[in-house]
Amino acid sequence: MRRASFSPRSVSPHLSDAQFAKVALLAKRLSGLHLEQSKKALVQSRLAKRLRVLRMESFEAYLACVEQDYNGECTYFISALTTNVTQFFREPHHFTYLKDHVLPHLVEKAKTGRRVRVWSAGCSTGQEAYSIAGTILRACPDALRYDFRVLATDIDLAALQEAKKGSYTALDLGGLADDHAQVLFQKDKRSDHFQIRDKIAELVTFRQLNLISDWQIDYQF
Repeated sequence: MRRASFSPRSVSPHLSDAQFAKVALLAKRLSGLHLEQSKKALVQSRLAKRLRVLRMESFEAYLACVEQDYNGECTYFISALTTNVTQFFREPHHFTYLKDHVLPHLVEKAKTGRRVRVWSAGCSTGQEAYSIAGTILRACPDALRYDFRVLATDIDLAALQEAKKGSYTALDLGGLADDHAQVLFQKDKRSDHFQIRDKIAELVTFRQLNLISDWQIDYQF
């Protein structure tokens, strides 16, 4: 008898209430993420994609894989459950405050040879971290001469990988003022993307960090 072959696209497993409770417990323990019961359908849809990638047919098997952190699956599990909401110069008044009230002191501090770090704690795909770097360079065009850098951290490795590329579409730049765009970007001649300028990228260091775990991060950057 010919055996039916496994087709990843055919997998449409059901996430039971008990399994959702286990997902929520794991998410809380691993990252502090709180999942309401109302998110069950969304969680099922997102984790089903991981089951297809791993060629698994049940959430029970997948959750066992996460609990054992098999092949680092905890990282992909958290990445699947987190929602990255970000944009360039999000909450503009924050950047106005940074420019007018915070940076003057930090720039003076840097110019005396002291070490200055600005932390973007949930940097997602990089938009806010690069916005901070752009604000710094507008306040201090020669910031790279000093020990002045931005540390950008996030729990989501996939988001960090995108952030490090520094490549964005016109849609990502939607609503961005022309003067900000000129500071941050140069047109990528090989595609229809916009590339973060080298001097902006050089100011930013990306690191993975789970805020509720032991901090194991190299601050010497």
